[in-house]
Amino acid sequence: MQLIAAIGGLTVLASTSVMAQPLIFDRAPQASNPPLQIHNLTIEDDEAANTTFTFSAYNPDPLTNVTANCTGTWPHGSSDFPDGDSALRCDNSTFAWHFEYALTDVKNFTIDLQHMFIDPAVGDPPYDRVTVFGRGDFNESNIKFEALGGKLVGTQSPEAPILLPIYATIA
Repeated sequence: MQLIAAIGGLTVLASTSVMAQPLIFDRAPQASNPPLQIHNLTIEDDEAANTTFTFSAYNPDPLTNVTANCTGTWPHGSSDFPDGDSALRCDNSTFAWHFEYALTDVKNFTIDLQHMFIDPAVGDPPYDRVTVFGRGDFNESNIKFEALGGKLVGTQSPEAPILLPIYATIA
């Protein structure tokens, strides 16, 4: 009897228009927030010493409108770079970043950038925090590379920010 009731319940559920939807689609823009931005990206890759990334992260959302300076340095050729298991905080500690995939080529990589901010419309403290996650691809189309003093140096064009569309939001 219970089996018949269970089958009947599943039949009713299957005949409704309710469908399960995934909450996050991989790499698909998920928010109406403007994309996070990276400005002034500089890469210095010294085969005899370290690899260093420096940039400014910017969230143009009217609730935040904030910039932070971000940097990361690790021995050239090592796996000490920030990846999905770790992130580096930027100077104001509301931004953090890491590489989406293992960094095998400084001329071709993906950065995940996250920013946490307060939105009073979400709830009362401490439940008023929102974190947005943006992701962007970097390569020779948006970074110019040249050899300088034994180092490979990459610089972003100062006129154009690199946009990191928001792919997830946590509130």
